[in-house]
Amino acid sequence: MQNATFPSGDNAMLLSPARFAALLALFATLLPLAAVATTPPQRPARVLLVNSYHPGYKWSDDIGQGLWDGLSRSGRKVELSMEFLDSRRFPTGPHRRSLLTVMQTKYQNYRPDLIVAADNAAFDFITQHRAELFPGVPVVFCGYNNLRPEALEGLERITGVNEEVNIAATVDAALALHPATRTLVFVLSTGELSSARHVPLVEKDVAPRYRSRYRIETIKDASMAEIRRRLASVGRDALVFIAGQTRDAGLGRALTPEENGRLIASASPAPVYSFWDFYLGTGVVGGLVLNGRDQGLAAAEMGARILEGTPPEAIPPLMSSPTTAQFDYRAMRRHGIAESALPAGAVVLNRPASLWELYKWQIVASLCALLTQTALIVVLLRLMRQRRQALVELERERGRLEERVVERTGELAARGEQLAEAVAVRDAILDNAVVSIALLKGWRFVWLNPHMVDTFGYAAGELIGQTPERLCAAPGDWRRAADDAPAALRGGGQQGEFLLRRKDGSTLWCLISGRALDPAHPARGTIYIAVDIDARHHAEHALQALNAELERLATVDPLTDLANRRSLLTALQREGERAARYGTRFSVLMIDVDHFKTINDEDGHEAGDRALRGLAQTLGQTVRATDLAGRWGGEEFLVICPETGPGGALTLAETLRGRVEGADFGLPRRVTVSIGVASSHAGIALDALLRDADAALYRAKAAGRNRVATTRPSAEPAG
Repeated sequence: MQNATFPSGDNAMLLSPARFAALLALFATLLPLAAVATTPPQRPARVLLVNSYHPGYKWSDDIGQGLWDGLSRSGRKVELSMEFLDSRRFPTGPHRRSLLTVMQTKYQNYRPDLIVAADNAAFDFITQHRAELFPGVPVVFCGYNNLRPEALEGLERITGVNEEVNIAATVDAALALHPATRTLVFVLSTGELSSARHVPLVEKDVAPRYRSRYRIETIKDASMAEIRRRLASVGRDALVFIAGQTRDAGLGRALTPEENGRLIASASPAPVYSFWDFYLGTGVVGGLVLNGRDQGLAAAEMGARILEGTPPEAIPPLMSSPTTAQFDYRAMRRHGIAESALPAGAVVLNRPASLWELYKWQIVASLCALLTQTALIVVLLRLMRQRRQALVELERERGRLEERVVERTGELAARGEQLAEAVAVRDAILDNAVVSIALLKGWRFVWLNPHMVDTFGYAAGELIGQTPERLCAAPGDWRRAADDAPAALRGGGQQGEFLLRRKDGSTLWCLISGRALDPAHPARGTIYIAVDIDARHHAEHALQALNAELERLATVDPLTDLANRRSLLTALQREGERAARYGTRFSVLMIDVDHFKTINDEDGHEAGDRALRGLAQTLGQTVRATDLAGRWGGEEFLVICPETGPGGALTLAETLRGRVEGADFGLPRRVTVSIGVASSHAGIALDALLRDADAALYRAKAAGRNRVATTRPSAEPAG
């Protein structure tokens, strides 16, 4: 075969066909590697989550977490951005146009690859403004309440997950737990779009289904005062279902679902159920609930498919909404619901851990160690008893030895072998025992086992002939043990816990048990066994310290170190009973920090905390030793003044107001307070007294703040 010739300058390079093929193969192998090395890295996918609500709201947080978890599982790098419309607390207003302007400016040069709209408000916002903000960007929605096909008419490049509660399923589950039910009460509202969608579902579908068997009541668009009044009239044979919100608002915003849940559950004498997991922990029993994480995971699965190239139109909306049977342990206990009555597979939240669950392995280990040590002690005592019996028998035989030397020599030799074996076994057990054992005569060591030498670090020769005082960490322990020993040993034994000291100076707690070799003659010697209980002793002290700290945390506000609301309510109840018993009066001061929200919003939450701590310090320096000051909640404080009438309480309140106004809390602005004063009188209930103080506080606020106000008590006649 001829060689191929390739010209190269003036010379020629000759290649055989085999070499030419090898070069081609090498070139084909290296070419993809060079392409990979020069390919720029793929940028992360840009995903924008537009959330209808606010951070800290469980439903919103769970959707965000589920979305992130689901996208992370896809294996693709994702850059997740979030925007919050806060429509639950601020449902309407001109701020929506401002949000649009902010988002236009913010994402002008940052085009997302995918938009996820969580809940109805975000869906409406994105579908109305997508052409202005993100033209052509695909949209995945989730948490959309009761989705109907007409909602998607005319919309392109959009798909998502329906959120539809199964009200009838939760009602049936609740009725199974409460077979004596006579009345079904539904709390509904139309002021917020998501809640309004459930009104026709209850009124037209659910209520007719049960009306023939139960009395149906609906409380719609009601204030909290009206809800309390309506719920107070229902008996314990009723069930309450939350599918809407109270009409009341907070300080400049709508109440959150958690706040509504706590208010409604606390006002209802009957069990309260709902259809979303964010109500659990507010006093609501539970139900077949929806949760935000499942919504976020489903949206993430759709979003991952879209990012991989699947058109949104090819992914049909997910109409079925998974639910989970979840119940709150504390609410179940309040209404006497047995856990065994729950549906199969139900999840129970907030169940307290038992002592066995917390310390199971420590308890098992301690019991095993105790049983082992007990068995060893029993074996040792049995061997000692056998040895004494053998010695007695030997003495008896010795008297007849001369007469029977010849005939009993063999028998005696056999017994000697048995005795030697028993002694060898005893010595082996003593030498390998895992407890410290010592023999004392005349209160001096005459023998130690190896474990005692290892435990205390002394050589046997250093302790033989010494008294146990050398091992006692406290000299008084030695003297007390020596004084008690004679009577204790005559009675059968001596036992106690002692702190002992090793040679290196370290200490350990031991349980020491002593028994005389011959109780009738203690001078013949005493055997002592020391069991190391140092770990148990320290664990008991640690548990006592932990219980004391838990008691303190249960009664003290952690930010201000003042009494918390629980302590204040207990003290208020006690003071009310004392005043009723002895016919005395007492007063309360309801204190609120003026413009506290402004401090938090403009100066930061650390400044707000500093203001609260400064007010707490001023309170502690101003009130009397007999008064009790505490944090009532948020920026509100309460002072209970025993043996104090209106005049004294007003004087104290004015003094406190002035000191706060003149105090420097290290903030950019002066801190002032408004104070409402109320005094008790015969026949007034504690809640009425607190309402009087609260009403006086609002009078002070309405009069311009930084002042003290009082009002006529609720049950005190005019005159």
